[in-house]
Amino acid sequence: MKIVKTIAQNLCDNGACPNRAEYLIAREDTLLANSLSLCSACIKELYSLFGGILAPKAVSNLIKKAQMKNKILGEEGKK
Repeated sequence: MKIVKTIAQNLCDNGACPNRAEYLIAREDTLLANSLSLCSACIKELYSLFGGILAPKAVSNLIKKAQMKNKILGEEGKK
């Protein structure tokens, strides 16, 4: 996928959004005419929504996982 800043005067493709599109989102193998046109406000909103879905794991969880792994490996070494 690629994001391209547009100079065209298209409307944002997000339903009731009245803004002009500033960006085109398209697959690498398709024409820009077949892309999704979005304004910066809609891109920011999508960014925050995707962040809720694709958020990285909390650092505390990663630390606990590493500690458990070290504890298990340490116990195996004592046997």
